[in-house]
Amino acid sequence: MILVTPDREFDRGIVGPEERIVRELEGTKVVGATVVKEHQISHGWLVNVPSADAR
Repeated sequence: MILVTPDREFDRGIVGPEERIVRELEGTKVVGATVVKEHQISHGWLVNVPSADAR
């Protein structure tokens, strides 16, 4: 899976059916993208997810 934005591309590899791509924004610009397990997302908040730079 590759997330394409106007400024760059984020290669996230294989994203399974129970995973989601979470975007990190600065204003309206996407500056990071992380793949997380669906259970790590709770009511709009991420739980125990490393920063996008760690991947």
